[in-house]
Amino acid sequence: FSSRRRHTRYPLVTGVQTCALPILSSVSIDGDVTTGAIYVVDPPRNKVVCLNIDFSTPALYTSINLGGYGSKDDPGKFNGPSQVVVAENSVYVLDYNNKCVKEYTKDLNWIHTYYHYSLIDNQPVSIAAHHSGMVYVLTENTSTPSYRIYVFDESTPNSPFVDPFILSQIPATEKLLKISFDNQGSFLYVTTTNYIFKYSAKGDYIGTVEFGFKSSSIKKGANQTIFVSTPLCIAKMQDVVS
Repeated sequence: FSSRRRHTRYPLVTGVQTCALPILSSVSIDGDVTTGAIYVVDPPRNKVVCLNIDFSTPALYTSINLGGYGSKDDPGKFNGPSQVVVAENSVYVLDYNNKCVKEYTKDLNWIHTYYHYSLIDNQPVSIAAHHSGMVYVLTENTSTPSYRIYVFDESTPNSPFVDPFILSQIPATEKLLKISFDNQGSFLYVTTTNYIFKYSAKGDYIGTVEFGFKSSSIKKGANQTIFVSTPLCIAKMQDVVS
C-alpha cells in the first residue's frame, strides 16, 4: 500500500435531509426509500424518531418523536435504545439497558413489550422480526460466555414462544453484532467481527464464511448471493452454504 492519502470518487448524492439528531445508532426504512418512512434511534436522548421525507421536495418533511428516559414499564420511554427494526405493520425497538423489546405501530403507538426474567442474566444485543410476527432476540451471557436466541410471539409477550436455543459453532472470542433474516424468513444470519454464520429459523447450524469487515445487515440476493452492508461499502458475495 502507498503511504499517500488515497481519494475515492463518489457519485453525486441528491435529496439529503438533515435533522437535529446527535448520534444515530440504528436506521430502518419502511418501504421504498423515496416514499417510505425512515426510523432512527437516538440513544443519548433515549428517543426514536420517524421521518416522513418526500425526496421530490427534500426541504419538506414531517417527524414523529417518541421517548425520553424511562423503565421497561414505560411504553413510550427508553433507557439506551440501540436498534430499530421495521417489519410488516410494526416497528420494534431494542431497549438495551431495560433488556426488553418494545413494539409499536408505524405511527409509534405502543403495542407490546417483550420481556422475560431470564434476560436479567442474558443481555439482548440485537433483534430481528420474522414475517410470521415472531420477534427473535439475540442475547449474550458474559459469564458463560454464550449466545442465545429468544423467540417471542405477540400472544405471549412475557414468555418466549419456544425454548431459547444456543447458537452453536460460534467461538467464544467472537463478538456478535447483528442478526437478520433473509427475504423469505427461511434463514437467520448472525454477523460477528470476522464471520457470517447461517442458521435455519429454528436455530440449526448451516454454515460459516469468513468476512473481514464489521457488517451491520444482510440482504438475500438472487442466484445464491447475499449483500452485506459495512461502514465502508456494500459487499456482494456468495451465500453461506453448509
